[in-house]
Amino acid sequence: MPAKTWQQNMLGITFRYADGRITVFRSALESIGRPEFYHFIYNPTKQTFAIQACGMDAEGANRVPKKNQDNRYEIKSKNLVRLIYQSCGWDRTRSYRLPGVEYPQQRLVNYDLCHAIPIFEGKMDKENESTQEPAQAASETEKF
Repeated sequence: MPAKTWQQNMLGITFRYADGRITVFRSALESIGRPEFYHFIYNPTKQTFAIQACGMDAEGANRVPKKNQDNRYEIKSKNLVRLIYQSCGWDRTRSYRLPGVEYPQQRLVNYDLCHAIPIFEGKMDKENESTQEPAQAASETEKF
């Protein structure tokens, strides 16, 4: 499969250690039906992270802000971001961006933390300038 440059419409998410920020691309939320609420699912054993639509009473529910002109939404969660950096062995001076895989029936976008693309000063490293489409999981049970 040919490599392609990062596109804003990819189902992306970015982690930034310095301020504990998770940036969710609008395209990821739109792919799960732009729910009123969503939550994160983190599996450190399988090195996966997901965004899933949920109800307001779900544990860790975040309200999707009203539509704005920005193509992304930012959530601050220092403890979660620092846990992910530690378990993945990521460089704290860099941000990391991940392409997601959509699972429409579960209203979920899954991210393989092993495919993180390092970002430095807002730009991808030259050797990581392009990314390939993430592979679909072999089965639904393997996703988490």
